[in-house]
Amino acid sequence: MRGELAAMIDQGKSHDEIIQAFVTLYGSEEMLGAPINKGFNRLAWLIPYLVGATGAVIVGFAAHAWSRRPPTSPNEAQRAMTPTSKNASTMSSETSTETSPVPLKTGSTPNP
Repeated sequence: MRGELAAMIDQGKSHDEIIQAFVTLYGSEEMLGAPINKGFNRLAWLIPYLVGATGAVIVGFAAHAWSRRPPTSPNEAQRAMTPTSKNASTMSSETSTETSPVPLKTGSTPNP
């Protein structure tokens, strides 16, 4: 294929003539590696860019909406910080039964 290409270039054929010769020789555009950028084939080039741009716009709108959310009211924040009555009763019972050991001074031994 490279030899054929070099021969066509040496014959002075234009870019479009060389592409048309290979398409005619091999029967399809598959050997080109990418579709020709004209007519209906432009969709193969356009769709990936459209998908990327659409995704960027969606992310932009979502970021804008999330950044514009109203802050929670102080009552809601306080309610989230205070334990419920069920949690408060279990916490108080747990703390009342716990005993903390008295730390020993370094270098001293405990009295028997």
